[in-house]
Amino acid sequence: MELEQPIPRNTPNVQKLSSFSLETTNTYTSRSTTSSKTTSHSTSYNDLCNRSESFRTLEMGIPKDVSPEKRLAWLRSQIVGNGVEFDSPFGKRTLTYADHTASGKSLHYIENFIIDNVLPFYGGGLDDAIIFCGSGTTAAIKRLQETMCIAVPSIMRDRLIKCLTNEERWVVFVGPYEHHSNFLSWRQSLAEVIEIGADDDGLIDMEALEERLSVYRNANRPILGSFSACSNVTGICSDTRGIAQLIHKYGGFVCFDFAANGPYTEIDMRSGEMDGYDAIFLSPHKFLGGPGSPGILLMKAKGEEDLYMWAETGNKRDKPLHGAFVAALLNDLFGIQSRGGCACAGPYGHFLLNINQTTSLAIRSAIQKGYVGGKPGCTRISFAYYMSEEEFEFILAAVEFIAIYGQRFLPLYHFNWKNGNWTFKKKTFKDLLLACGGRIVNKHTSYLEMAKNIANLLPKFPSQRKLPEDLDHNLLYFRV
Repeated sequence: MELEQPIPRNTPNVQKLSSFSLETTNTYTSRSTTSSKTTSHSTSYNDLCNRSESFRTLEMGIPKDVSPEKRLAWLRSQIVGNGVEFDSPFGKRTLTYADHTASGKSLHYIENFIIDNVLPFYGGGLDDAIIFCGSGTTAAIKRLQETMCIAVPSIMRDRLIKCLTNEERWVVFVGPYEHHSNFLSWRQSLAEVIEIGADDDGLIDMEALEERLSVYRNANRPILGSFSACSNVTGICSDTRGIAQLIHKYGGFVCFDFAANGPYTEIDMRSGEMDGYDAIFLSPHKFLGGPGSPGILLMKAKGEEDLYMWAETGNKRDKPLHGAFVAALLNDLFGIQSRGGCACAGPYGHFLLNINQTTSLAIRSAIQKGYVGGKPGCTRISFAYYMSEEEFEFILAAVEFIAIYGQRFLPLYHFNWKNGNWTFKKKTFKDLLLACGGRIVNKHTSYLEMAKNIANLLPKFPSQRKLPEDLDHNLLYFRV
């Protein structure tokens, strides 16, 4: 069936392909002619589809002979929010998005297509064949657990486990760098969760995994491996093929969480093969243009039946800066959005920071006293393939600046021990702002110059702020 699509809405950030000297005559169909199918439209539609398979449905085409630089430039022009400014403590800042691992950005041409072709007809009946539900891999993993009949209310968990024989209770293997979605939800289910640590290279310890697989296989336990294909904290990638072969060798079911690297890698499931994936989890909202989309659990129908067991069938190096403080400086000084904390991967954070069980329990005790701010963590930034060279260099320069001068800005912020937030002290900064001329700048280079001017007015090694008396100072992995 041939569909005629309306022209994209006129928005400030939308640049048509002609802006890059591309021949796009008759590529788009006017709204005034959406009810007539003419020869010229049919010709332009076929020409469009020949240009770019990815944009067939959206009627947005890019000639194949266009350079990658121009393709990426056009893609950036479609990002919603490009060039927006916000008020930071140091003046207006152009927003530079650098947390693509958490979420992608919306695209004008996709949003306009939905407005014109989906929302007017939205509100289907009960007989619709496709139902979207849930959010990200969190919902996808939960759906798999429901398929396995091991997702239960917390108040029923202990009681139901007592009713299961060992042969009926699933054993789920997880890795050292799992997102909480692929860790906590399994622990809250009826399954017995086995955590596999990291080897010397930081990857999943394959020898330890095989040793535990052998033990539980000999006990005739149903086995499932649920591993992150890529860490959302460090970007380290698992040997998914090797893990799949090992799990299948012991008769298990293997699935992978592709939330972190799904937008940047080709995924070939090879379902049914020894090194294939039985199921994968995806978070489409992390893709460029994906915000607002649901999570995806992808698996074969036969695999779903197999999972249903009850079916009838120079200076002395000091402590690093607090993750949330670095994120605050990136935002306030440079307009760069990042993330501070543990990135929903607490157990992996323990491994990366070399926190042993004793220290972990001590930190937990401090948190229970109300000192959530004492929890260690990191700052995460990500570099998407469509990011411009200018943005890339700008972010690197900002990170380098904070690595050198970041500690000088500590006196300008108040640290809340109760929640770990850093709040800018306007009064303290007032005199420094006047010394800098009080300018409000808008260029990336000026951001860096202004930041250096402010840093030069601050003490190189600020004094230590007062710490809570009932908090063990040895537990602090960062400077305050």
